[in-house]
Amino acid sequence: MSTGGDLRAAEKVAIWAAEKDTAELLLTLHEILPRLWQPINEFDVMDPIDTAVIYKKAVKALHPMGNKDLSKADDATRNLTPHVLSALNHAAKNQGKNNLRTKIQEQHDELLYAREVITETHFHLADEVTEHAHTKMQADILQDKAEVDLHCLINTLASVLQEKEADLCILTERHTLQLELKHKDFTELEEECVEKDNRIVELEKRVAELEKGAPTMVEKTIINTTNTSNTSNTSHAEELERLTNDLKIMSIKAQASQEEVAELQKMMSVKAQAHEEEVAELRKALHRVKKELDISQNENREALTRLKQDLEEAQNETRNLKKQAQSREDEYDDERRQLQKAKKLVEEDFAEALAKKEKELKEMMDSLERLRKENLDLEEREKKGRVKAQVKLCDPHSNPS
Repeated sequence: MSTGGDLRAAEKVAIWAAEKDTAELLLTLHEILPRLWQPINEFDVMDPIDTAVIYKKAVKALHPMGNKDLSKADDATRNLTPHVLSALNHAAKNQGKNNLRTKIQEQHDELLYAREVITETHFHLADEVTEHAHTKMQADILQDKAEVDLHCLINTLASVLQEKEADLCILTERHTLQLELKHKDFTELEEECVEKDNRIVELEKRVAELEKGAPTMVEKTIINTTNTSNTSNTSHAEELERLTNDLKIMSIKAQASQEEVAELQKMMSVKAQAHEEEVAELRKALHRVKKELDISQNENREALTRLKQDLEEAQNETRNLKKQAQSREDEYDDERRQLQKAKKLVEEDFAEALAKKEKELKEMMDSLERLRKENLDLEEREKKGRVKAQVKLCDPHSNPS
């Protein structure tokens, strides 16, 4: 009869404890053992520590050695008590294992996260180093390109300046040669004018002499003719006619000489005016050449000044780039040292945390082993208590010893 009741009690407890943890078993313990356990509040088993305290109270209330009044309970309660106690112990053991497994998994996750952080930090450091090397290489390339461009610009400006100077020298020589040729032509023209003036003066003197000397010669001829009146009238008439013709011819020549002189004076005035115009044009051209020469020299000076300024700016920019590259390299060196230091600290912290976690894991395993031994001892004591209770129930007057 007792065996059948024990089986029914085991089935009832199995149904009651199905898929429940320790807290749920403690919350519903009053449903299966209302005479041994009072209902508790849900807030009493929310914390694991409070749950452990309530669990110890339940074990004390259900164990024959902790609760002396258990022998006075009815048969149904005494049959349910060992199975309920076994279910509580089994649930507590499973929950301890689950908690320990959860804690181990959390520690394992923390270790994996720390390893990922270290790996990511290492990759970040490698990326920083690679980026620094790439940036330094780009800075070197830009610096070399700037130097090459600067040298090309200097050479180009120097070539342009030399070409300008050569063109200016050629233009100056050309205008100087033209001016010398014009001056030579002007000198020759002046000499020709002087020669013409001398000829004109000589012609004027001859004309004057002819105008003054012609009547005298006629008078002398007439006197000579008169004195030689003994000559024939035919000869006298012929001589007079010849003298008259000579006088007419000399008058015509004098008139022609005067016209030639006037024409020469007119030609000289025209040539002098043209020469003056050419000289004025030459002076204007020389003035333009001088002005262009001054402008070209000013442009060359300005270009040389700009070239010097560009050269100074390029040198300053090169120095600034070098300074920036050096400062960036120093910053990268500092960051590399800081990252190496941080990596070392992280590795040390990781090693320390790993050792600490291993120690805690070892302590948990020891605790689990102790808890397992305690559970085994508790189960053994429960079996002994159950046997004693059954013996006592079978023979209430027998001696427990």
